[in-house]
Amino acid sequence: MSSIIRGTPRVVALAALTLALAVTAACGADPTPTAAPAPIATPTPTALPPGVTPEPTPVPPGVTLEPTALPPGVTPVPTEPPPATPTPVPTPTGPPHYEGKTVRVIVGWGPGSNSDIQARYVVQRLGEFIPGNPRFVMTAVPTRSAYFNALNRLFDGPGDGLTMAYGVGGSTVEELVFAGEVQFKANEFQRVFSFDLIPSIWYAHKDSPYTSIEDMIGGTAEFTYAAAAEGDSRWTQMTFLKQKLDLPMDILTGFDGSTPGSFLTMDRHDADTVTSGFWYRLGLDRPGWLTDGYVIPMAIMSDYSVAISPNSEGPLPAGIPNIRDFLSEEEVREYNAMQSGEGALQRTAVMSRNTPDEIRAIISNAMVEAFADADFRGGLELLLGRGLTLVDGPTLDELASAVDANFLDEVYRKYSPVYESPF
Repeated sequence: MSSIIRGTPRVVALAALTLALAVTAACGADPTPTAAPAPIATPTPTALPPGVTPEPTPVPPGVTLEPTALPPGVTPVPTEPPPATPTPVPTPTGPPHYEGKTVRVIVGWGPGSNSDIQARYVVQRLGEFIPGNPRFVMTAVPTRSAYFNALNRLFDGPGDGLTMAYGVGGSTVEELVFAGEVQFKANEFQRVFSFDLIPSIWYAHKDSPYTSIEDMIGGTAEFTYAAAAEGDSRWTQMTFLKQKLDLPMDILTGFDGSTPGSFLTMDRHDADTVTSGFWYRLGLDRPGWLTDGYVIPMAIMSDYSVAISPNSEGPLPAGIPNIRDFLSEEEVREYNAMQSGEGALQRTAVMSRNTPDEIRAIISNAMVEAFADADFRGGLELLLGRGLTLVDGPTLDELASAVDANFLDEVYRKYSPVYESPF
């Protein structure tokens, strides 16, 4: 039989309190250590999608970030600089460069010359092919000295592309031969275009003592040749040929070497022979001269590479030799140097050396577009009586830079008694 203890409520409460204190004391005296809390896992950064660059956390205003100190003995690794990239070329904005502007073209040689006729046609039409459709005006300077003065001013003039010269001149030959008048450097002009690869031919008047180069060589009867000035390019070329081919030639000076001037010389028989580029104008301006034998082509003076197409009266008579056929290899080299200002470089359009390439390119490219236009090209070829070959500015620059001024200087020292070297 179980025993039940009974007492008063006060006694029961006191017993309960005593029991609780005993339990607490027993727990505090437990020698087993409390388990350490589990370590907190380091969070793994969330991978960004491909192509997304994380944005840096902005620094509050006024707060300066201090560099993180490295532990002792740790050397920082230098950061590789990023690879260099070209600076983007700005794209031009706004209206075209030539919009609302006027381009002045200075033309060497006088009215009726090849330069004059060609320039008049070009200035009337070229604006159609230039963005902004500028207006063109033309100024003629009919003498060599006046054209040299114009080229001197143009050479160091503004690079705005609003002045351009067109005509015969501006080559290394003029730079050397006329050093007293010329202040420009031929290879530094911004050349724009050329299209007049005219052949140079030596003609005899029908009453000349000779009508063939073969008869002239070693001949005894004197004949005359019309030159512009003592010491110029043509005069020196003919002095060279007189010596090398034993020609009984008297070289006269004071003649106008333009196409109208050469026609006038033959009209009046002021000289027995001339060299000229009037082949394609012959049938147009002096019809019958070739077919009737009033003038006789004797020799081709241009390089072998210059094609000669038929003029309005027919092809060049068969069997006309090139003057180089009578020269040695070294003599041909010397003669070609004296002719370096002819061919594509004879009649060119040039701008100031200060003209940026992109401005030069506007006009040069416009000529390319114009020559691709059947109406523009057809009208010009009809006017000049021949097919044309356009040479752009960069190509002309290459041709001009290929001229060896030092060798040319040597040749002139050797064959021109009046030449004064600028070197």
